[in-house]
Amino acid sequence: MKIEKFYLFLLACFVAIGAYSQDGQQKMTGDEKSQQQSDAKVKITGQVFDESGEGIPGANVTLKSNPTSGTVTDLDGKFILMASPQKDVLVVSFIGYNTQEFPLKGKTNVTIQLSQNVNELDAVEIVAFGTQKKESVIGSITTLSPKSLRVPSSNMTTALAGQVAGIISYQTSGEPGADDASFFVRGIASFGFNTSPLILIDNIESTSTDLGRLNPDDIESFSIMKDAMATALYGSRGANGVVLVKTKEGERGKTKFDVRIEGSNSRPTSNIELADPVTYMKLHNEAILTRDPSAPVMYSDDKIDRTVPGSGSIIYPTNDWRRQLMKNSTWNGRANMSISGGGNSATYYVSLRYTKDQGLLNVDGKNNFNNNINLQTYQMRANVNINVTKTTQVRVNLSGIFDTYEGPIYSGSDIYKMVMKSNPVLFPAVYPTDEQHKYIKHILFGNSDDGSYLNPYAEMVKGYKEYENTTLLATLGVTQDLNFITKGLKFEGFFNVSRKSYYGQTRQYKPYYYALSSYDFMTEKYSIENINPDSGTEYLDFSPGDKTVNNVMTIETRTSYNQTFGDHSVGGLIVTQYIDSKNPNYKTLQESLPSRNMGVSGRFTYAYSDRYFTEFNFGYNASERFDKKHRWGFFPSVGGGWMISNEPFFQPLSSKITKLKLRASYGLVGNDKIGRVDERFLYLSNVNMNAGGASFGYENKYSRPGVNVSRYANPALGEDAFQRIIKEKHDANIMFLIQQANIRSSELKTAKEFNKEVANVNEAANKKISNIEVSAYASPDGGVSLNTTLAENRENNTTKMLNKDLKKAKIDAPIDAKYTAQDWEGFQELVSKSNIQDKELILRVLSMYQDPAQREQEIKNISSVYKTLADEILPQLRRSRLTLNYEIIGKSDEEIAKLASSNPSELNIEELLYAATLTNDPAKQEAIYTQATKQFPNDYRAYNNLGKLAYQAGNIDKAESYFKKAANVNASPEVNMNLGLVSLMKGDKAAAEAYFGKAAGTKELGESMGNLYIAQGQYERAVNSFGDSKTNSAALAQILAKDYNKAKNTLANVERPDAYTDYLMAVLGARTNNSSMVTSSLKSAVAKDSSLAKKAATDLEFAKYFTNADFMNIVK
Repeated sequence: MKIEKFYLFLLACFVAIGAYSQDGQQKMTGDEKSQQQSDAKVKITGQVFDESGEGIPGANVTLKSNPTSGTVTDLDGKFILMASPQKDVLVVSFIGYNTQEFPLKGKTNVTIQLSQNVNELDAVEIVAFGTQKKESVIGSITTLSPKSLRVPSSNMTTALAGQVAGIISYQTSGEPGADDASFFVRGIASFGFNTSPLILIDNIESTSTDLGRLNPDDIESFSIMKDAMATALYGSRGANGVVLVKTKEGERGKTKFDVRIEGSNSRPTSNIELADPVTYMKLHNEAILTRDPSAPVMYSDDKIDRTVPGSGSIIYPTNDWRRQLMKNSTWNGRANMSISGGGNSATYYVSLRYTKDQGLLNVDGKNNFNNNINLQTYQMRANVNINVTKTTQVRVNLSGIFDTYEGPIYSGSDIYKMVMKSNPVLFPAVYPTDEQHKYIKHILFGNSDDGSYLNPYAEMVKGYKEYENTTLLATLGVTQDLNFITKGLKFEGFFNVSRKSYYGQTRQYKPYYYALSSYDFMTEKYSIENINPDSGTEYLDFSPGDKTVNNVMTIETRTSYNQTFGDHSVGGLIVTQYIDSKNPNYKTLQESLPSRNMGVSGRFTYAYSDRYFTEFNFGYNASERFDKKHRWGFFPSVGGGWMISNEPFFQPLSSKITKLKLRASYGLVGNDKIGRVDERFLYLSNVNMNAGGASFGYENKYSRPGVNVSRYANPALGEDAFQRIIKEKHDANIMFLIQQANIRSSELKTAKEFNKEVANVNEAANKKISNIEVSAYASPDGGVSLNTTLAENRENNTTKMLNKDLKKAKIDAPIDAKYTAQDWEGFQELVSKSNIQDKELILRVLSMYQDPAQREQEIKNISSVYKTLADEILPQLRRSRLTLNYEIIGKSDEEIAKLASSNPSELNIEELLYAATLTNDPAKQEAIYTQATKQFPNDYRAYNNLGKLAYQAGNIDKAESYFKKAANVNASPEVNMNLGLVSLMKGDKAAAEAYFGKAAGTKELGESMGNLYIAQGQYERAVNSFGDSKTNSAALAQILAKDYNKAKNTLANVERPDAYTDYLMAVLGARTNNSSMVTSSLKSAVAKDSSLAKKAATDLEFAKYFTNADFMNIVK
């Protein structure tokens, strides 16, 4: 502290010497000398301090009459100055404080207090990895006041709703511990597992739960970055926006002690009104009779008549489960305390927080535990900044959050669902203890019949759950001023370690349920009996819950440069970051591996005269979520801004509009959260090297482990489509003069040509008119009322002309007419396609303003381009557009089939290929495809389809020849898949796999890959490839993978069952020990294909049936 004060004192002396030197030179003049004799100057002493009473060192103290004469305050804020007590006024200034004028009025010893300049402090904006002058920021960033986050809730995320434009925030539960709000920045900006924004608390990646637990009193700044310009530096983590929170640090001065204690009453915002018990029973009976009029009803008329809501009757219960289980409200409390302060060597901020949140659940007095929600959270934070030298600062941040929870076994939402599903009239929640059961210690929970009904009260009070959740963070950072290298250069870096742990457990007993056993209507006496004497317990059982540990290490460095040269300001920033996350107690190999993210980011800025700003940002990140070929991603952004309010021409308006700025930006950001924790490496297959293998030998008693693949590298997909009826249209525009609706003679030629096209379509045999559309428009300049009249008149005049022409030509076509008063869509389209100056600015105005009048005025304000708009763009919008919609109808099936056999040259390639689908005769199909290869030798599909015919006929060599011809024309995915099938038939699995690898997008690829995997012995993989396919091959894969139920369902739904279908059903019967299925299915298979008898006789699948007489009779 003394060293810093010494340096500040030296600096003050240098400034003062310079001031006195100038003052001394001025005293040499005769005028000054005579003035001094008339107004003698004496020594003025004083002190300058801030609002907390601390002295301000380095404050400038000058004379208003002579600004060059002055001094600076010392380490304690004190100063000495020669001045005239009767005449002079002191001017005191310091960075961050309002400048103050202080008349001496005869005083020679003064004390002056400076107040903070709030506007100057607000002039700095928190941006990615640093700060910028607010007026120079180009990205979309919104900063919230920490005070606005102080809501009567222990979860800060609940305060975000309605606070910021573009932020969608909602809660699905108010239950303590499960009340985190979900929020999106400008909607869901990307696909993937995670669509929430990146949350950074003191530059450490955090979760929404961490944010919710954060003490609002600890927050110094809360910023939300919305667009790519603001988030590009975060690269593959910034697609969904960024929430950047900075916690408080200590301030030099006296120790400050703050305490805030508050309580809040929590209650449901609304409750669903349910039907009363009598109505419930009547509607229940009505529902039963509606389904089956002959079915017995649930409730007798006597029970309905004797049930009185609110009576408390045990015999005719009327449970209001919600009121029995839940209270109307509860009280929660929070206590915050903080201490901050420091001196020139170090500053500190230490805070403590305690919160207690309770649920709305009732507690049964007979239990010796509390099943209501009780969440207690303890938070501690210590931020210490140490000035090691004048240019070096070290910071240490320590924080801890400790959750202790006790509550029901089920969540609050689960209990509410039980309330909604429970019967209110079958039994009471609890039977009162009678004489017969007065020595029983447990609660007499109500139920009915065999005790299988849901008693929500019993489920709620039968036990409780506990958990402990701990988060610890420690950060060590350093900031080094590098002005000794070059002015404006600075280095920052930090190392952070965070530890999160969680463990939970439940304790519960099994309820004893009782039901009414007898009831005497005359005496109103009843008796109850225990309906589950063997399953209930009177002791608490213990069940361990989840135990998780998460360790994250973050290393970050920043090197920044900011300097101003006259009117020119430049800035640069380079950031390196490395994040390593480990979860040591996961159970699978993939989940146990460390998760890593690293990258380099940068920012380059330039500003001229505080009016014109440009900025370029980039993030270059690597994520282990992506394959090594795509692991690194480059995410740039570029933008510019114009502070119009700083222009000299704007000064006359500055009293009404204090700030006006235009900005535009473009950027790319990414999202690497594309899967759950158990789906990390989507580019790799998930292989179990010790899975269930093969069983063989006599009665399949010998088995060996095998390999199981539960996930495969994901392929691309594609679809083809064929359209027979082609929809076409023909457009024409009738143009109008400004503010005119009459059709000019020069436009009649356009109308004549349009009518000629209508007549041609009407006369064509294969064309059919759908309708004619008339769309009349007015350009968006001018008032809405005027444009509405213009557009309507243009539509009327155009429609009249068209009707007259159609009537004259005797054409019956429907006309659909409409008008648009101001054609903003057309305006935007024309501007987008043009090369006019400030095009992007105009488009930006269109997106910013929805009011037509405001849009027009803002565009007119862009005077540099408005004349171009008026001359080139707007005249094109004063029109009526005529659209003839018609269909070109292809040949009928009969025409195509006839021409294919008699005159195929009349058909195009699409019609020829379609002709082959109109017959089931392979010979006719072959003839059509052969003709297609002659007429259209450069189309691969005819060769491919000839190969398919040969393959289906069993001629593999011929099929391969055709497929290779097709590949020579176009090696399409379909051709590659078919070549893979040929290779598979020839036993070349490697070649088949290579071909299938080039067949992505074909509909049949899954079936083909399934057959390959069967051949390779990868049965689980084959099952996944077949998917929901109902084929013999799919069933075979399921049998081999031992999924017998699925195989049975598949075989039962094969579209065209054959002998092999029955044979597989027999194999399935053998594997499930169903002898009747074996014999019946095999008998059917042999009847369809006698060769299968010989196959079955030697098939080891039927080994244990070789001595079965029925089996042997079938296969003999």
